[in-house]
Amino acid sequence: MASMISSQSPTIRLSSPNTIGTIDSLKNADPFGTPINKSSTVHQGRFAVGRPISGCVANLRDLALSSRGLYRAFRDTRGSVSRLNIPERDVFEAEWTAFADRYKNLLDDSDLAASQLIAIIKVFLVLQSKKGDAPEDDMISELDALRQTLIEREYDLGSQCNELREDVRRDCAKLFEAINSEGVTPLDSKTSNDDSKISELPSKPIRADSDGSTARKVFILWRILNVVDRLRRARKSETQNQPERKSNRSKAIFKGNVTRKEKKSRQARGADRPPAAKQRIQPPHLSQASAASATLEAIKEILEKLEKQEPLFDAFPELAKHLRNEIDAYLRAFEAVKAFPGRRRKALDDAQARVVASSKFWRECLVALNAELSAVEVDSPDPVARLLAIACGSRIYSAYWFNDDTVFVKEWSNKD
Repeated sequence: MASMISSQSPTIRLSSPNTIGTIDSLKNADPFGTPINKSSTVHQGRFAVGRPISGCVANLRDLALSSRGLYRAFRDTRGSVSRLNIPERDVFEAEWTAFADRYKNLLDDSDLAASQLIAIIKVFLVLQSKKGDAPEDDMISELDALRQTLIEREYDLGSQCNELREDVRRDCAKLFEAINSEGVTPLDSKTSNDDSKISELPSKPIRADSDGSTARKVFILWRILNVVDRLRRARKSETQNQPERKSNRSKAIFKGNVTRKEKKSRQARGADRPPAAKQRIQPPHLSQASAASATLEAIKEILEKLEKQEPLFDAFPELAKHLRNEIDAYLRAFEAVKAFPGRRRKALDDAQARVVASSKFWRECLVALNAELSAVEVDSPDPVARLLAIACGSRIYSAYWFNDDTVFVKEWSNKD
């Protein structure tokens, strides 16, 4: 590894010759491809630059919040599939093991992309602070190296997420067919705990009174006793000599008997038991239906989350595109000043003002990228990832790019 440190101005070691853009291209030199309004202020330029960058920042934050939970959902679903009593269960279990690994690899790739973008953004911010100290040739060389680094990087993570989602969808259809082939009808997830839905499924009696005959008999008896009690109270006026407490005592006895019988009936049917206890007395086919329903519902949620995350992964290529456009505009401004020192100085000053205005949003990107980087722990053996991780965590701003297995390093001391 070649490493050179300079506290005043960067020492240049380039792997490719510089290319000078045409001066005419500077007339519409805007970091995001829109013509520059000569009467626009720095505030207007900051708004135009910051709006798309802020959108990428929001997507990165949403991705960091949702990625860890979705990875746990993949692992939990793999365990649920392994417990289903279906044909070719081992095949489905292996597929879901592969799905979990693929999503983990997708998160690893996003972390690598975050590390690379962090390093490039930090170097770009350092170049901005060195614009008055470094010679123009050095700035052109550094900006050109950063541009080449971004061109060589591909962050096609959204398509990987889409491919994973389609494979999960196809596997879900095959899993549903396998469940139906065993004669198990998955319960509706919204009504799987509804006793009325469970009773509609064909099943053998769980208990002798599972059809509710005892409860109906107790209810009829209670109605009869109520009628008898009312008749006795109606006859009270005819039997004035009968003590009133006798009727009350009889009423209490009748109600007590009914209450005890009804309680025993409810206990026999498992109505007073907690859900876990009632689950134990369900027949096997109902347990399988509940497990199949829960598994299919979990897969449905995974598909929905993957669909929501697909545009979030596109934040990486969009952010790289914005950064590359801004570096291109800044580079062309320096190249124009080098070719025409007097005539293009104002264009360079305008470009520097735009870079200063956008630096706030690039610093917000650093925060969001670091949050995404820490969302999932990555232990990648890739030396590129390790070098970039070292660059992001050190007190030295470093830029890395690769050509013919050679690592080029530029470093400036960071005194902030």
